Amino acid sequence: MEQLENVGRRTAAKKLAGGYAEIRAAIAGATAPSGRGSEARKNRRRERALTDLQFFAETYFPHYLAAPPSKMHLALYETYQRAIAGNAALLECNASPRCRQGREALHSINGSGPSASPPPPCKGGRGDSPSASAPASGTLAGARIAEAAPRGNAKSTLTTLILPLWCVVGRRRRFIGILSDTTEQAAEFLEFIKAELETNERLNLDFPSACGEGPVWKTGHAVTANGVKIKSWGKRKRIRGARHGAARPDLVICDDLEDDEHIGSPEQREKDRSWFFRALMKIGARNTVYIVVGTLLHYDSLLARLLKQPGWTGRKWRAVIKYSASPLWQEWENLYAGHGPARMEEENQIPLNPPLLKGDGKDPPCKGGQGGILQGGENLLPPGRGKDGMGVETSSHISPADAFFEAHKTEMLAGTEVLWPEVEDYHYLMKMRVGEGPAFFDSEKQNEPINPNDCLFQ
Repeated sequence: MEQLENVGRRTAAKKLAGGYAEIRAAIAGATAPSGRGSEARKNRRRERALTDLQFFAETYFPHYLAAPPSKMHLALYETYQRAIAGNAALLECNASPRCRQGREALHSINGSGPSASPPPPCKGGRGDSPSASAPASGTLAGARIAEAAPRGNAKSTLTTLILPLWCVVGRRRRFIGILSDTTEQAAEFLEFIKAELETNERLNLDFPSACGEGPVWKTGHAVTANGVKIKSWGKRKRIRGARHGAARPDLVICDDLEDDEHIGSPEQREKDRSWFFRALMKIGARNTVYIVVGTLLHYDSLLARLLKQPGWTGRKWRAVIKYSASPLWQEWENLYAGHGPARMEEENQIPLNPPLLKGDGKDPPCKGGQGGILQGGENLLPPGRGKDGMGVETSSHISPADAFFEAHKTEMLAGTEVLWPEVEDYHYLMKMRVGEGPAFFDSEKQNEPINPNDCLFQ
């Protein structure tokens, strides 16, 4: 049996290695520097990248960050940067005016080039932010962060790809652990990190000592060229005693630990919680940063509990922040679902290329139940219009529902607000809500899975 398992692992490793050849080539093409620039300019860029996570992301990963950041992304950059810097208490200063000033300044110079002056440092009412030279093995207690993000909103790109790479090039962590629902998924996250270190030309230009293959370069296990260990595990695997020399893991990232198949079982949820607190939370040291990201698949999931767990910083993000109060959406839904007037004849239809729309109500008109309304590979590009985002083929001609929306969109969009308007506008999200069902939408995009105790009829 053990031999068969080893064969299975080797087969999976070959598939992973072979499947990323095209990805590596794409990375190399997308990150070719436009010009070498002066040594002074390079040093300024490098120094800022080591202390500014958002700048690091936008400078070295243009192939992922095609769209402007959402409110969630800006918050994650700031939270992760503070956590890795070593002062978990600074996580509480997000609401301070000084923090907002820093975020706005950083956003205003987006794309202005490496020579732009950095934003003002955040004081947060708790003293200066730790500098980049602060040792990774500081004596302050590590942060514990839980983030529930809408599916398809690039949580994995920021958390499980860019953040570990930032820690690697600056040697801010000695041992990074990556965990996911399956061993294969966790290994895939690590494979994307390795691909960047091997082929990202911008990274190699500024951080050559961290790039290229390291002394250990296996599926699920790597030691980078500058000595940072990264290891991946599947959920409930044996992780006790994990070490890199004398060092325990000092950054543990859990990305989509739970799955649809087992989340409905109380026994399986209890097994997940037991493993998480008895095994996973014991592999680190006092300064270890734990980050758990995912989507709420069940009202009593591990992630749902961590959002409210004492000692954890938890946030829940929704794709739709404010719903429209307009009754016109019900008419539109009838048309979109095919229950309205007969569809136009093909020859009477006119072409439509709907723009990405920004929104700016309150609670949704209906929520939950079937009667109501971006992995290691999440795509940051705007939803393709060749398909409607749910895999349904669309025509290049306007439908009755789209014609209705175009005629009334000012009223229909009044008061709406979405998390990432450049990628998921309100109209697109409403199509998803109707097309896939309100129960799915509320769980996967709003992080509001149905709790039977809240239902009038059970």
